[in-house]
Amino acid sequence: MPVKFESVSFLYLPKTPFEHLALDGIDLEINDGTFTAIIGHTGSGKSTLVQHINALLRPSKGKVLVGDYVINAADKKVNKLQELRKYAGLVFQFPEYQLFEETVLKDVAFGPKNFKDNEQVALEKAKKALSLVGIEESLFDKSPFELSGGQKRRVAIAGIIALEPQILVLDEPTAGLDPQGAKEMMSLFKTINERGTTIIMITHDMDNVLKYCDRAVVMKDGKIVKIEQPSELFKDEELLKEISLEEPHIISFAKKLIANGMNLKLSEIKDFDSLIAQIEKARAVK
Repeated sequence: MPVKFESVSFLYLPKTPFEHLALDGIDLEINDGTFTAIIGHTGSGKSTLVQHINALLRPSKGKVLVGDYVINAADKKVNKLQELRKYAGLVFQFPEYQLFEETVLKDVAFGPKNFKDNEQVALEKAKKALSLVGIEESLFDKSPFELSGGQKRRVAIAGIIALEPQILVLDEPTAGLDPQGAKEMMSLFKTINERGTTIIMITHDMDNVLKYCDRAVVMKDGKIVKIEQPSELFKDEELLKEISLEEPHIISFAKKLIANGMNLKLSEIKDFDSLIAQIEKARAVK
């Protein structure tokens, strides 16, 4: 079932001198199985928005529907909150800081056990998740604190994947990773998405938005100002300038080729391979 925001507003520190309206009348629907980017400048309300999806925050006004779960201002408990947080898993910007168990395997198995799986089932889910994120079995009995930064990130993400969420929410998942590590991480998320998991991702990396996402939700000052397919969004130079976002590097390069007379279709360009395909088509026409 889709995620729906219905007239959602959120106020930090209400009735104090520091009161701040972080979300202002948000209406949004995110369909099952999609890969959606939430983009906008710092302070636009992105993190506040996604933290409503598993009730880390609750609306000051309006309601959020996540599957069969309803999150609103009136119901402070939120029915079956633990089940909701299994249904919609949230991966924070630096999830490796949340590692704490003695071994990698125990750390990833902790979540399933906490959600009442027995020891054997929890360990099987942990092994499956670790395999999916590319952690070799030889590392299972090591301390997570002995791993490299990229490996820690993978283990932390495996801890969420082991819960088998229907929705995976990612807050800047490639922050702090080198280019190769970021590429591997995004390929992993695409694989998870192709297996049926809905992915909602906050990111400042417009190249990843273009390459991996079905749709982009653009935020500014707590409001949604645009919802569009990435290939169409990045044609709108005025909007990108307004929200202080750079267009993807591959699009910038393609525009230079177009300015020099090459007939390319921007809507068909998502990455290096698709750019090459467009260049070959343009040359064939000549």
